[in-house]
Amino acid sequence: MPIPTEPPLLPIEIVELIIDGLLMRRVWQPLEVLQHLKTCSLVCRTWSDLCQRRIFAFLEIGHRIAPKDINFATERRLIRILEEKPSLMTHVKHLSYVGGRLWDECRRVDPSLSVFLQFPRVSRLSMSCITGSFEKCGRNGYYGFRAILTRYLSTGNLSLLSISGIKQLPIHDILASSSLKGLSLQSCTFKTEKEIPGPQDASLKYLRLESNYNVSWDLFRSCTQLETLVIERTHDLLFKDLHTIEDCLPNLKLFRVLMSDMEANKSFSRVLGGVGPVEGLSFQSKQSMLDILLSMVSDVILGTGMDIELAGPLLKDIEKCVYRCQSSLRILCLQFQICDAFKPLLITICDTLASIQGNNVFEELDIVLHYDIPNAVSQCLAPDLDEWTRFAALIADHPASFPFLRRVSLLIVISDRKFHGPRRLNRDELDAFENDFQRVLGPVRAMTRDILFQPVIKVSTEPHYFFPAHFDRYSPNKL
Repeated sequence: MPIPTEPPLLPIEIVELIIDGLLMRRVWQPLEVLQHLKTCSLVCRTWSDLCQRRIFAFLEIGHRIAPKDINFATERRLIRILEEKPSLMTHVKHLSYVGGRLWDECRRVDPSLSVFLQFPRVSRLSMSCITGSFEKCGRNGYYGFRAILTRYLSTGNLSLLSISGIKQLPIHDILASSSLKGLSLQSCTFKTEKEIPGPQDASLKYLRLESNYNVSWDLFRSCTQLETLVIERTHDLLFKDLHTIEDCLPNLKLFRVLMSDMEANKSFSRVLGGVGPVEGLSFQSKQSMLDILLSMVSDVILGTGMDIELAGPLLKDIEKCVYRCQSSLRILCLQFQICDAFKPLLITICDTLASIQGNNVFEELDIVLHYDIPNAVSQCLAPDLDEWTRFAALIADHPASFPFLRRVSLLIVISDRKFHGPRRLNRDELDAFENDFQRVLGPVRAMTRDILFQPVIKVSTEPHYFFPAHFDRYSPNKL
């Protein structure tokens, strides 16, 4: 058999799968992935075109990319490449601008920087600045975040937008974009013209708010198609509003809250009380190091945790919210770091399930509990076995109590701080608890063959946070 003079050609679909396999590591090893793509681009012209398409699909520009580069040398090299081969500009789908302060924005006056306004297919835009003012930037032709945002909002191609650290943001102009589906706003303030009404019918499907100021739900009243609302670490100013979520967002389907400061939890009562019937609820809470230290000091001085009186009402508000949504709720996700304040969480879960027993459309339940164990396992986890027994009895009553239930996921994460001496995690105690835990949940496995039931105990040195895929559709922050 003669030896072929040229190597056999792989189908183009196989080559694309090989190259796309490299991109799966781009989140935690971006520089290594970029180098691999550059190497693959040297194979042949076909591979070069495929790699260039992926290299230039995400482009990051701005002051903080190279903060010591006062003459924009890094960006000028990129501009020369784009000018020598204009076809590369058609590959850019996700543009990220990382700006600086007002003085940095005012230096972006070189007309050559206008090439960053000429990408024809940008559908996703991420913008982050250090508390820059939208009003003060761009008046004299600066090619900064104001020019970039205004340009790509006008193209009609932008579907995902993430903005951080910009003051006086023209929120009505953003919502008026007919192509925009996902919007994330962090540490921003908003400008609205009272005499000029907002857009009539915004196309937005996903909205995430984090640490913003002077926000009113009335700003988003035009978002009649909004399906997902995510609130993360938002200041009290958001909740001093005469309007409720149900008033302004009547068609909301998925609602997720992430709370990291126990003091801020006091303001969530009004928010949860204003949530109408939704299909999915996700509550996540984690303590900051400051909260933990304050709780430890309170334990020593007062003999009790200072957060208990704050967590109790919060858990009751969650229970009321679930009960109010029982006729529509299909997905419930609960993720908490278990400290003394959240010890009653299992009682709340069982009480909530009992309150909607037999009158619900419940389909999926995710529970993630992260235990940071300062004492023996027998003191921290073993007392919860009675509540897990009650939980198992409620779920095992399927289908009478939960006729539509098809998946239950339980994840218990135990922190292992690698301590020595008496604070060291006792693996024998943990194994004994896991055996008791699996035994208690035995009735669920025996009586619910048609339910996907996944109870897992995991030991980890880092907190584990699970974000349900249902709540990430149209998210600008999802890669």
